[in-house]
Amino acid sequence: MKDECGREVIEEVVALRSKMYSVTKAKDNIKKAKGVKKNVIEREITHKHYKEALFGRKEYMHKMKILRSEGHEMYRMCMNKTSLSPFDTKRWIADDGIHTLAYGHRPIRPAGAEY
Repeated sequence: MKDECGREVIEEVVALRSKMYSVTKAKDNIKKAKGVKKNVIEREITHKHYKEALFGRKEYMHKMKILRSEGHEMYRMCMNKTSLSPFDTKRWIADDGIHTLAYGHRPIRPAGAEY
């Protein structure tokens, strides 16, 4: 991990997934969420939302206005997108909530299934 705090004291870190985390420092807060527009992160998402998503296993959805083009024609679009989610769609999480395995791994294959 890189030092984003510039030697400032970190009070709390909540990391939901890669590229989706919140760092609370004494003076301010760093929030990152890949695929979510920056103005939505700044205005609507708080450090508390990251904590509720992680500990309460809650997904958050936010509306984002974007520009798209099709056939050289521009248009605006409003999409409702999952912004914060603690769930990993590429890993199987064990009952303890800590250990994980990749989907398709031998111990989690259904009986008789061939890959």
